Amino acid sequence: MLIIEKIGSMFASLIDTLSEDWYSNDDNQIVKLYTQEDVLQYQVFSAYEIKTENYYTISSFASEDTFLSFLNTLKSRSIHDFNVDLSSDDHILTLSTCSNNSAYRTVLHAKRIEN
Repeated sequence: MLIIEKIGSMFASLIDTLSEDWYSNDDNQIVKLYTQEDVLQYQVFSAYEIKTENYYTISSFASEDTFLSFLNTLKSRSIHDFNVDLSSDDHILTLSTCSNNSAYRTVLHAKRIEN
């Protein structure tokens, strides 16, 4: 399970997702988000490091095809194939943090799954 802690910077432990020890452990591939009303679960489908950019934060799309193309781009960036199918109906969670002296971002994407 992904546990996010503040260690010097927001989501610093997110950098661990780039480690083979982390992503090869199936237990780590589920993110739980606790709200006052519910516990939401998300299946990780992409983890990567990239130069600072805003593309992965887009949240509005002209069509379902545009959204699916966006999801496939995020999936193709991943350092590991999580073998997760995506659809235009998916709800996506994106987490990111600075890495390498803020020149890069470590990013994780997950899709909502049923509890």
